Amino acid sequence: MLDPIPRTAEEHFRLVLGSGVLLVIERAARIFGHLEAAFEAFPFLRTHWARFQALGLDFGDAPPTERWRRALLDWERSAPGHLPCRALREALALDPQRFELLAAVGLVEEDGRFGHLYAALTGLSGVHRPTLGLLTEWLPDARATQRALTEAGVLRIENPSAPRRPRERAQQGAAPVLVGPARDHSADAAIGEQGRQAGHARGDVRVEHQLARRRQRVGGDMAQASAGPGRRLA
Repeated sequence: MLDPIPRTAEEHFRLVLGSGVLLVIERAARIFGHLEAAFEAFPFLRTHWARFQALGLDFGDAPPTERWRRALLDWERSAPGHLPCRALREALALDPQRFELLAAVGLVEEDGRFGHLYAALTGLSGVHRPTLGLLTEWLPDARATQRALTEAGVLRIENPSAPRRPRERAQQGAAPVLVGPARDHSADAAIGEQGRQAGHARGDVRVEHQLARRRQRVGGDMAQASAGPGRRLA
């Protein structure tokens, strides 16, 4: 499925970002009952899905996310160079499924239309990020994953003083490797300039000092993208 794609960090970024998109599409299809109903509710998802179809992916016997995950791991094993996304995943001891969740959280920074989708799925007006409650529905150990990512500085809670009811805790992903080193090349190609500009209009992610230190541990590409407290990703 992914064999023709060059083994570069930029292409890997696109594939990882795609894993988050695919996770959202698969869950939306379940929520709305079938894929076409999800596309009718959120037409922009159809454009994203067409890219997966072009690679030979469909809703077959196995869930698309599982097939994509296997294909991506096979692609990684044959990549000769350094892959910042993989380095981050391994440094945080995340399995591929958990990293898909981080990619899904970071989608709002790349395509603001995902914010409207998250608001609809959570039922919370004005909340354009996935809540812990929503993530728990998508992944059984989402709470443990959230704690691990928060402690690492890769994920932060946008409203930490809010009540601990699941749907009232919005997750905001700094996701540095997803919006940093390879952004100019792969983000544009993955979601298009229109979606990228929409994401920037809503973006207000600040990189924590702990995150900057974490980046220094996962390779030169991450170190180049590191930032101190208060600096916005752009």
